[in-house]
Amino acid sequence: MSFTLLLLSTQITAALVYTVPIPILAGMTEAFGSDPGSAFKVKMVSGILGPAMAVGAPLAGWLSSRFDRRGLLGIFALLAAASGVAPVFLDSIDVIIATRFLLGLAAAALMTIGYTMPGDYLPETRRAGIFGLLSATSMVASVVSLPLSGWLGDSGWRVSFLIYITPLAVAILALPQRLPPPSAVAGEVTKRVRRWYAGIPWGMVALAFAIGIVLSIPGVYLSFHLAGIGASQSSTIGLVMTFATVVSAIASIAYGATVSALGQRVVFVAAFGAMAVGLFGLSVAGNLIVAIVTLMLAGVGMGWLVPNLMGRLSDKVPDADRGRIVGIVQSAMTIAPMFGIALLEPLLPAIGTSGALAAIALLSAVFAVLFYLSPKEAAAQ
Repeated sequence: MSFTLLLLSTQITAALVYTVPIPILAGMTEAFGSDPGSAFKVKMVSGILGPAMAVGAPLAGWLSSRFDRRGLLGIFALLAAASGVAPVFLDSIDVIIATRFLLGLAAAALMTIGYTMPGDYLPETRRAGIFGLLSATSMVASVVSLPLSGWLGDSGWRVSFLIYITPLAVAILALPQRLPPPSAVAGEVTKRVRRWYAGIPWGMVALAFAIGIVLSIPGVYLSFHLAGIGASQSSTIGLVMTFATVVSAIASIAYGATVSALGQRVVFVAAFGAMAVGLFGLSVAGNLIVAIVTLMLAGVGMGWLVPNLMGRLSDKVPDADRGRIVGIVQSAMTIAPMFGIALLEPLLPAIGTSGALAAIALLSAVFAVLFYLSPKEAAAQ
């Protein structure tokens, strides 16, 4: 039980890094309004996280293949807590941005090691269920932390950053005993030092990149799209997005039983298919009711994609390479949204939010068809 709690706790910080600042950015902008370029710098409180996590994920993957994982979790958890709470005591927005970079790096490291450990220490029969719970934990943390941050922010924007004491739970749970690298990894390291790019499954990296776009980009445009079809109040938009997240969390919790019954290939087809149908329906929805129904459908796909990808990595990647490859895959998912936004933003005046959502639906449909038609996937199934 303590090991399961340790794994689940590794996913919370990665959710909090994005959600905690959302309700308080306006207050921070007002507080630092006298600083040159303050409006841009406050946005970088969240903007710096992508590059930081893109560094932290592969770094943690490399380290986790060589050193005690519980020890690494403790170190990164302490770094996350210290850098996360630091803005409570800081008066410089530039220094705050630097601490946010450290927080993003540490959060990605915790998430990566958390997704690496089930493949190393749990039997195959338990891994799928754990991967689903890891994904669900992140989603639940997002839902809970948004209103909590807003409530604390009513007492001042600094107070919300106290939420980042939560990574200390990881450090505490990591204390009782050490888990050394698996014997296969330790033996591999003693035989040879692998280059960072050796043995990378580029197909899985490309799949992770696509999943990063499919999961993240709809959220960027969703609030604007919902506002355009009748959700005039922020509370309504927030409630709709919360419903979708709850559906995704439920789908993630059910992932273990789902993949046991259907297999990874069918789950990929179903997940991408649900995303395609749901997002396309959302893009053409003429009222809020239709938008909610289609968003719920997309939410099912959102809940299955990440655990299915991690399950595949756990099954396909050799023990000696697992930590390193999980880190690279996590990095691909982290940087993907930046490229997706850079591609869609110039087109937005012409296609609008409906076109952006339809484009992501098309990408999802392409991957659903690829998994359905792939002879290799069919043979593996």
